[in-house]
Amino acid sequence: YAGGAFGAVNSTAAVDGIKVIGGSLNLSGTVLSSTQGGLIGASYRGADAKVSTLKNSSTENFDITRKSFVTSGWARMAGAVAEGVIHADNVHVKGGTIDISGDGVDAASRGNRFNGGFAGCVSGDTKLTNCSTSANTVVNDPLATDCLGGFLGVLNGTPQGVASVLDNCRATGTISIGAGVNHSPLGGFIGLISSYQDVIPRTIKNCYTSTKISGAQAASLSGFVGRINDAASASITTYENNMWVKNTTMAGSAVGGGAAVPTGIYEMSVTPLSNSITNLALNATSPLTATVPTYTGADAVQWKFGGWSKAASDTVVQLINPTSPTAASVRAMEDNKATSITAKFTRVGYEDINIPISVGTGGGWIVVDTWEKFVQVGGGGAFPANGKYIQTANITAPAGTAYTTKALFSGVYDGGGFSIDCAGIAKDKWTANADDASYIRMGLFGGVCNAGALQNINVKNIDMQGSALMMGGLAAEVWNSTLKNITVQNIRLNNLGFAASTQSEAHAGAVAGHMHMSNASDITVKDSNIKATNERNTFAGGMFARQTESSLTGTNKVQNTIVEAVQ
Repeated sequence: YAGGAFGAVNSTAAVDGIKVIGGSLNLSGTVLSSTQGGLIGASYRGADAKVSTLKNSSTENFDITRKSFVTSGWARMAGAVAEGVIHADNVHVKGGTIDISGDGVDAASRGNRFNGGFAGCVSGDTKLTNCSTSANTVVNDPLATDCLGGFLGVLNGTPQGVASVLDNCRATGTISIGAGVNHSPLGGFIGLISSYQDVIPRTIKNCYTSTKISGAQAASLSGFVGRINDAASASITTYENNMWVKNTTMAGSAVGGGAAVPTGIYEMSVTPLSNSITNLALNATSPLTATVPTYTGADAVQWKFGGWSKAASDTVVQLINPTSPTAASVRAMEDNKATSITAKFTRVGYEDINIPISVGTGGGWIVVDTWEKFVQVGGGGAFPANGKYIQTANITAPAGTAYTTKALFSGVYDGGGFSIDCAGIAKDKWTANADDASYIRMGLFGGVCNAGALQNINVKNIDMQGSALMMGGLAAEVWNSTLKNITVQNIRLNNLGFAASTQSEAHAGAVAGHMHMSNASDITVKDSNIKATNERNTFAGGMFARQTESSLTGTNKVQNTIVEAVQ
């Protein structure tokens, strides 16, 4: 039992005003069963049938990790409360990562795993009101999780037969499912609803999810509830005024398993569902349509469409006056650009939900808005080495990522001012790219050449170690190309070099190992540590390890950076 504030509480515990800020909770080793919660690991009803209370509390950027275990018991992970019965009010999980990794155990001997952005598994007489989560859940163990929800893993029954209530709760974080993970059930709000020893009605009302889900198999993914376990579970659960966003969950239905969608769960979406309009030529138009819930029965109108918007200074596209409140058209005003149009949904007393639609305006620009697309940049086919790329969102390498340095790149990559976060790549998971056995490059980009350009890019959290002729945080080498408006932060490079008989030089630079016959401007390096080791000709630099026949103009800074060259 482990929690950011309490491992476990029982019976009449009253928790009020706790904040867990930063830090982490890590589980490793061999265990039978476990609970890990950002605030409380487990909360159990006492013999007196009383229930603990938790209110006015939060976590902020608190990380929870399960790295390695072998167990035949059960496991729970959640941003706030992992397991049990609780009365929680005004409790919020603000960011942080729930990392479900490890070696798992074979399916025949493992117990159940219930995980959620706010709670893992709760039972009867649980009351969750005015609670939220924006946690980021990452699943890389194929056997790590049975039930996963953006807010709650499992809503269970209880032998005591007291009704549960979820009221005004929301999930706005992310769920990233790793390659090869066949995960089911998975719901944007709740993973599984079960009757388990309970015939007392329970209510879910005024809740919503805009959880962004990636990597999940379509068959295991549902927008609101991953699975309603049986007819009894369906008959005792009442839904009122609940909503899910199709554009973020990308699910086909509100409820999994082919079940009918209960009254009281509504879908909201914007077309195109891909959140991207590509190759919109100059002066051409493309439609956008927002789908507002159509409420039925006793449910009152709650969510409304609040209109379309774009940055006031943005002349890339023009919104054409819509003919109806939920339909509009976009016209490209500048070629070779990309921007974002936002659809806003409002509800009195709630935070607005904003759904951005990336608009690529022709000229052959390719939109990059996920890590998966960034990996393909320059790889050929639809992502040519001489292509023009525009990044339209912050992108993050998932935990456990192994990355191979890009081959020669002669195109244009415009980061759009967004970030590329590489914290998910361990230092020994970087693979070099070699034109031949004697010319080895290591970095996000390998060689940028032949009038290539990298611009408006923010790269952070690179930890890289290996043996390379050229090593750089952004690019291993740049020649006859341009770097403009680049920021790199928290770059850790360790070029281990070579024996003199195999390689005469070793370079390591926070931005690039070598810049030759190129132009760079407005470059910033922050909080980095650069090291190169070689038997001879060792080059290390806080910005560039080596610069030849090149220019550096504009405002350029190196801050809080350590450079070490060893020979």
